[in-house]
Amino acid sequence: MLHAKTTGLYAILLTVSALICSANALANKANQKAPPELVNLVSEFGKAIKKKDIKAASAMSRFPLRNAVHMDQPKKSQSEFASSVKEGLPGYCHRVNELKLDENGKDWYLDCDGNIFFFGQVAGKWKYLGYENINE
Repeated sequence: MLHAKTTGLYAILLTVSALICSANALANKANQKAPPELVNLVSEFGKAIKKKDIKAASAMSRFPLRNAVHMDQPKKSQSEFASSVKEGLPGYCHRVNELKLDENGKDWYLDCDGNIFFFGQVAGKWKYLGYENINE
C-alpha cells in the first residue's frame, strides 16, 4: 500500500515539474529579444515606408506577401504592395523595440494596435513577409 502512495506522489511531482518547465519555456519565448539584424531590417523598412520609397521597401520584402484581411485576397503582389507604400503603408508603426516572436517560433511580428506586420528569414536574409489585421 505504501508503494502505491509513493508511486502516485512521484507521478504528481513529475507532472508539476513538467508544467513548471513548460511555463518557463513559454516565458523565455515571450521575453526573447529580436536578433540585431532583424531590428536593423525593421528599422530600415520603417524609414523606407516613411519616405514612401517603394524600391527600398520592396527590396526588404518577399513576394507574394501573405495577407490575412477579411474579405481580401490571401496574397499581395509587388505592385499591390507598391500601392500601399505610396499611401505610407496604413497601420504601420515604428516600434522596433516591440518585435515579438511568432507562435511558430521562427517569424517575428510587430503589433501596431491590431495591424500585425510579419518578418522572417528567407534564404538567410530577414524580409518583410506580410500583414494581418486582427481587429476585424
